[in-house]
Amino acid sequence: MLRRYQVWSCNADAAGPRSVQAENREQALAQARRFQPGEPLVVVDAELMELAHPVAREGGHHPGQEAQHGGSKGQKGQ
Repeated sequence: MLRRYQVWSCNADAAGPRSVQAENREQALAQARRFQPGEPLVVVDAELMELAHPVAREGGHHPGQEAQHGGSKGQKGQ
């Protein structure tokens, strides 16, 4: 049975997630490697992700998501 997986590159310059269909996580990773060889990748079962985080179903961002990624502790007060 094919499942939908979301694949993200750990490379900051890479585009957003890629959606692939595969029977298991390993096959999804192999498919993604054809398009992004040599990059560290993260593969998540899209259905489980949607159950865990309903906003993912809509393709949107969590309201506080950008605040979590803005700046670092070392930049305070500069």
